[in-house]
Amino acid sequence: MRKIAQALATLVLIATALSVVTWAAKHRAKKDRDFGSVINTVVETLSDFPDLFTQAVQETATLPPTFVKTPKNFTPINTLELDVKALMTYSMARQHRGIDLLNLRNQDTLHHWDVKGGFEANSRIMHPLLLSEKRIVYSMNGLPHIRCIDSAGVVLWKNEQFEHHHAFNLDHLGQIWACTYDRQEGQFLKYDGHFKLNGKRFDFVDNEVTCFDPTTGDALYSKSMAQMFAEAGLQHLVFRSDKADDPYHLNDVEPALFSGPHFEAGDLFLSFRSLSAVVQFRPSEDRIIRVITGPFYAPHDVDILDANTLALFNNHSHIKSASNKKDWPLVTDSSRIDLGNFHSGITLYDLGTSSFSSVWPEVFTDQNLFTYTEGLSERLPDGSWFVEEQNKGVLWVIDSTGVRYRDVLTSQHPGHHHLSNWTRILH
Repeated sequence: MRKIAQALATLVLIATALSVVTWAAKHRAKKDRDFGSVINTVVETLSDFPDLFTQAVQETATLPPTFVKTPKNFTPINTLELDVKALMTYSMARQHRGIDLLNLRNQDTLHHWDVKGGFEANSRIMHPLLLSEKRIVYSMNGLPHIRCIDSAGVVLWKNEQFEHHHAFNLDHLGQIWACTYDRQEGQFLKYDGHFKLNGKRFDFVDNEVTCFDPTTGDALYSKSMAQMFAEAGLQHLVFRSDKADDPYHLNDVEPALFSGPHFEAGDLFLSFRSLSAVVQFRPSEDRIIRVITGPFYAPHDVDILDANTLALFNNHSHIKSASNKKDWPLVTDSSRIDLGNFHSGITLYDLGTSSFSSVWPEVFTDQNLFTYTEGLSERLPDGSWFVEEQNKGVLWVIDSTGVRYRDVLTSQHPGHHHLSNWTRILH
């Protein structure tokens, strides 16, 4: 009986407390009573909790694609011995993005930049560029601006004439080169080119490469990719792509910082996903020097390793998702020809011999390392390679022995991590 009496007394106390909180919350909502700042805060927090809980559940159930579900069996690896400084971007809230300079070796945050307001829930900051005095040049995909902010996030300049996508990089003069779309018609994506095939017209999205003044953001030079190919008599390259409306899809511009036997300082190496090609272009002469094609497909991210070698992140995928016709008969496994199991990788190109080689393809195969779109790679000072498996949001450092680092950028939503957005490695 004593235990029952204690239980009833406890229930009465709880009911009384809830009644008091409900009564106080009602009056705080009407703003007709003041219980003091401390009690007001406690009452308002308790009364808001159900709504906040419901909102959190709804947000987790409908997270934008800037978040990726983390596999339950995901196991990080970190045996790094050198500092790997990475400039990373992520979603802090629907209208709030963050840029962090992280040391992957010890997970230290070396600097943080806040970017707030005026964009969609799925908007991403891709490949931000770090300038002197901790200035950051960035853009938000689909929005009409390229901006430069200082170390505290204050906007120093913005350019609304062009839309950036994928890559920002500096040339030997300290000028900024970017993959862009021209916003003359006020639209992010628009059909600004066309060709005819047997009289039938196809409209397509053109791309541009643009040079910006890092101090003012003014455009110093811009070149249409359709015009570039047409002037070289290479307009027929649109047929290398099975995407008639997006035949180029420029995704990286890599300026040569020095002159060598195969390029001059200021030359640009341009990576095209839809063409599965890299083009060497010389702005000073307004002409294409060479077009590189080979055993790489839907590539992203071209780097100049040395005077003789390029490195390409080889997505090794179809431009469009592959599929089979379901009504065609399937022969037995033993009768079918097996061409192998393909993964993404790093492809090296020798500019002197026009030959190709791969960087540790067995590691990509063993780890099932593959990203259908985006992705990049960067050789580190000790000879290892940083790889961004972008679609999965997984970051890697690999060497000839296997995996030195594998991890994700954990998010504020349990069970999910941040999508990676072309992480920049700083040397």
